Amino acid sequence: MDRDSIAAIHARFWRKGWGSVSVEEAGFILDAVAARRPRRFVEIGTASGLSGALIRLMLAAHGGERLVTHDVSARFFGDPSRETGFLLGEIGGAEGVSLSRHVGRGAADLLSRGERFDMAFVDANHRHPWPLLDTLYLSEVLEGSRIAIHHDLLLHRRGAEPAGIGPKHLFDQAPASRRRAGGGGNIFLLDLSMKRAELGALAVSALHLPWSLDRPMGAEAREAARAMLKRSLPGHVLSAFDRAAAKFDRAAPGWGARGGLLGRFFR
Repeated sequence: MDRDSIAAIHARFWRKGWGSVSVEEAGFILDAVAARRPRRFVEIGTASGLSGALIRLMLAAHGGERLVTHDVSARFFGDPSRETGFLLGEIGGAEGVSLSRHVGRGAADLLSRGERFDMAFVDANHRHPWPLLDTLYLSEVLEGSRIAIHHDLLLHRRGAEPAGIGPKHLFDQAPASRRRAGGGGNIFLLDLSMKRAELGALAVSALHLPWSLDRPMGAEAREAARAMLKRSLPGHVLSAFDRAAAKFDRAAPGWGARGGLLGRFFR
């Protein structure tokens, strides 16, 4: 697997409006996989399955053994007639890497599975604070390199509204020594091999930035987040979440438009 192989697959399967990674962004993921050789990889936000299929091929080329994908939707947002992750079955060549595809599940469901992973790719709900919360859920199950890669750092610039600002808020609050952007500036990785206090400080800083939800989180999601924060991070982080939720856990005025790329971000 190299950039020429990525480009050939991309040219065959990529479609405008599907929100998939570009060739350059996929190359950024390839560099991370080649450098750290993760055995177990998890993807949050499967969509068409193009990025997952490419990641599976990358793992096959660099000693990987397993790919797990989670998506909250059973149908692909870009073409509801298709199942989420349909390209995972259409793009072959990595049969030596086991694949488990799950729908109706997000990052909050990872711990209950009892699996551990070395690296992750997040391309799910981009509304703040979901990328942050997805990262904190991942911090409970990542070991080894403990790298979380996020897509769409520049989404807030490209849309008609700034609802997809979650990746940008996460990146900006992370310590400079723990983050690196690439792929034309629209993809970045976070090194989560930090102490609880450092991760907690990142979380508090991000939580106090205005949330960009289109609807309230809902009692189940909110309590799941509270439980994760309570068991994983210092107590003041949960207090910060509660204070921020009291202010921001509602639809942000003027940020409720649907359709287009933002249509994939609703939980």
